[in-house]
Formats: sequence, C-alpha cells, structure tokens
Amino acid sequence: MKRTTYLLPSSSDIVKELNRQGIPYQIAYTNNTSNIKCEVKGKPVKYICSERGLPIKSLAFIQKVKSHVEKLGRPQMNIMAKDIQYFQFGRLEPGHYEPVAEVDVNKAYWLLAYQKGYLSKDIYNEGLNVDKMTRLIAWGAIAASKRIYEVKEGRAELIDTKVNPVTRSYFFDVAHELGQTMSEILAIHQRSILFYWVDAFFVKGRNIPAIIEKELKLKGLPCKHVPLWWISIKERNKFSDLITVKEKG
Repeated sequence: MKRTTYLLPSSSDIVKELNRQGIPYQIAYTNNTSNIKCEVKGKPVKYICSERGLPIKSLAFIQKVKSHVEKLGRPQMNIMAKDIQYFQFGRLEPGHYEPVAEVDVNKAYWLLAYQKGYLSKDIYNEGLNVDKMTRLIAWGAIAASKRIYEVKEGRAELIDTKVNPVTRSYFFDVAHELGQTMSEILAIHQRSILFYWVDAFFVKGRNIPAIIEKELKLKGLPCKHVPLWWISIKERNKFSDLITVKEKG
C-alpha cells in the first residue's frame, strides 16, 4: 500500500499525539528535520517535519533538492571533511583596525553546486527565490547524517545511523572548491586580509575590497561589499584571540 506523506512545520504535536494513542512509530532525526513513519488506522503514513519552524513550502523545496541530487548517478568524490578549509587567518596582530570591510561571495555553495553540475538550471533558479536559510539547509541536507529510533509505548531505541556517502561527497566537493579559492586569495593578500570565514573575507584598507571582488569575479564568483565600522583583535592567551567585527547599520 502506498504511503501517504504529510509536511508539517514541527514534529512535537504529532509525536505527542502518537504517544498519547500508543501508536508505535519510527522517527529519523537530522539537524534540521524529522521524518516519522507509522500506520494510522491500518494505512502507512509519513510525516516530514521541520525542527526550525520552516514553512511547508520550504520543506518541499528541501526535499526536492535532496531527491534531485540522489538521482544524479554520479560517482562518489574522493574528498573528506578533513580536506576542507572552512576558515583561515592571516597575519593577525592584536589591535583596532579601520578602515575595514567584509567581502562576501554571493550564494557561494549554491552557485558552486550549480557550476559543478550538482543542481539543474531549474532548481538553481528556484533556489535563488527562496530565503537564505532554506537554501543553505537544502544543500546541507545531502550531507546530513540521520539517527533512526523505534518508539513503542513512549520509549525510544536507537536502531541505526545513516548517511549517504555519495551525496555527502558532493557537499564536500563544493566546500573544498570554495575553501581552495578563498585560501589562494588569502595567500596573495596576506597583508590586507585579516581572515576568511567560509565565504567571507574580512580585510583592512580602502582599496583591497575592490581588488578582491575583481579576482573573485574572474573565478566566476560574484560577491558583495559589506561596510564595517571596525575590527578589533584581542589576544586572549597564546592559543586564541578574540575577534570582534562591528558592521555598519
């Protein structure tokens, strides 16, 4: 019998109701969603729930992206999480810096995923019209691990932990590509770039933002300039610094 699927903004109400009625169910958690499978009046049912309160439209888009990527049939990439440079610091010295600016790559992961062929043109364009959180979750969902529990009489037992190593490698491939690009540009402008964090450079000087924007654009990565008031770096101890960034507005 075909399973009926419902999209819900949260799992809390349906979990309470299933427990109240004593209906056994299987629930699978990721960082952002929960999937519940059970039988209601002899009919198989599935509930896809957001744990971030996302609207049903966003949940549907996230599922659409995940299904699309799973059906690509491309080979697994030989890239691991340890290969990715999500952030890197330049020659940091304690002090108060201004003028400073932030240079952000526009929709970095989404754009690179499209350029690498992981997203179709239609899905890519559709993603440009959803909110940033939904877009990030949609792409991150292909790498998410899933913890699966069987629940009977209100008692939950972990039965499995799953991850799709193939689609997860696609996520790492995109993250690795961005990290390499950011690292290369940092190496060229070590005197001006204080650090980068995922898809954003934090720089000092009035002219360097335009130069970095030009270099990123040549690599097919358009970006935006975010004005800052100042950046403060304080040495906490020999192992760490405290960096404070004050954004204009």
